[in-house]
Order: sequence, then C-alpha cells, then structure tokens
Amino acid sequence: MPRTEEQFHEIRERSKTQILNSSLKLFAEKGFKGTSISDIAKDAKISKGLIYNYFESKTAIVEAIYLHLLNEMQRMMEPIYELKDPSEKLQRIVMDTVKYTSENKDYWKLYLNFMLQPSPVKFEEVLNPKFFQKFFLEFEEIFTDAGVKEPKNMAYEFAAILDGMQMHILFMDNLYPLKEIQNYILNKYSKKELKKKK
Repeated sequence: MPRTEEQFHEIRERSKTQILNSSLKLFAEKGFKGTSISDIAKDAKISKGLIYNYFESKTAIVEAIYLHLLNEMQRMMEPIYELKDPSEKLQRIVMDTVKYTSENKDYWKLYLNFMLQPSPVKFEEVLNPKFFQKFFLEFEEIFTDAGVKEPKNMAYEFAAILDGMQMHILFMDNLYPLKEIQNYILNKYSKKELKKKK
C-alpha cells in the first residue's frame, strides 16, 4: 500500500530530527571543524545523500539547530500568555522553565558546550536579538499589568533569575536545592509580594 503525504512528512521530520540530534552531539564533542557529514550520517544511521536532501551544508545544520531552540522556546511560552493573572503568568513561566530545563538537561548541556566553541554561524545572525527583546517586552507587559513600579527593571531582573536558575540546574545537578529555590522564586512573584512593589 503506497504511503500517504502525511506519512512521508512524518518520515522526513523524523530523519531531520535524527540529523539535528546527531549533529548537536558531535559538534559539542568534536567541534564544528572536527565533525564531517560522514560522521553525522554514521551517528544518525542514515546515508550522506539523505543529509544533503535536507541540508545543503554543515552551516545549514547549525542554523537549523539554533532555530529549533527558538521554536521550542516559543512553543513553551504560547499557552502562558493566555492566562489573565500577572502573578499566575510569572509563576507558570518559572515552573515551565524548571520543568523544561530539568527534562532536557543533556540537550541543553550539549547546546551550551557547542555555543562556546567557534562556529561558522554567529548566534545573533540566526536568533535575532529582537527575538529576545520580544521576551523582555512581554515580561515588562506582565509587570505593568501587575501595577508594579519600574516594570522594565523587574522584567530584566526576572529574565536574569531564570537564566541563573537554568545554569544551576544544568551544572550543579543534585547539589542545587531546586525545590527550595523554585518555591522561593514562586513566592517572590506571588500576588502578595507583587502588591508590595506597587
């Protein structure tokens, strides 16, 4: 029985995911220059020709890795903005960040290791700074809705807290008192505490 368009699409997406996962792992371990398309094909258990069907070069693979992260971040945030209460939004962002980082430690560690190595693609050329600015503006809007003083400064502080927490989750493992810190941060952005900032 011939395959449907939907089945072909699923196969293509599965193959692309295999290529990206293998590329990320190898780039992190061996560096961009030290990794060949043959290495990626071997690790992904697919042919070199199939890789070139999806990506014209290693640089194109790097760009796709960056864009995959962007899409994951957007996907995580979308349902949160449907919430009405500012405190609930902030707390949900904290909880989802903890959950997503904790469940994808290996991916994020590899990604960060790769980011620290020389790359043919500048991060800011793929993930435009305006994308990150969009997050800050959305955070600022949440704090504005909460009626706090200095919503812009609080938005940048909130982003810095999230970044720091992610790094500690990734590199301190069980030494990091995650539950206590998460509860501390959730309390910091509770309705009661936000009222004190008005």
